[in-house]
Amino acid sequence: MANRPLNTNITNFHVQYLDVTSQHWNPQSAAFAGGDHLMTALKNGWDIVKCEETQHWYAGMRSVTIYRFELERGNDHMCMPVLTNPAVSRLIRQMDIAITHTDAASKTA
Repeated sequence: MANRPLNTNITNFHVQYLDVTSQHWNPQSAAFAGGDHLMTALKNGWDIVKCEETQHWYAGMRSVTIYRFELERGNDHMCMPVLTNPAVSRLIRQMDIAITHTDAASKTA
């Protein structure tokens, strides 16, 4: 997936916010990133190497999907866990990102 060009303007993935590609994320300040953080990384030259999807279940009825993106830019590597939302789903679909499905350590939390 590395070096895959975007087929469209990255700002089209989330049309409600004009500054969607100016959001910095640091794993030491937040456990999860948002779609805007991922789009900012892509705009800043990071490439998606791998994407894993994990679904965490709560009380057996509600779930949260987390995409763990392995990113690289030159010799730098970063893992960015991103909470799913419609903008992230659209980005994955439009960029045709291959997803590996993994099981959460526990099916319920």
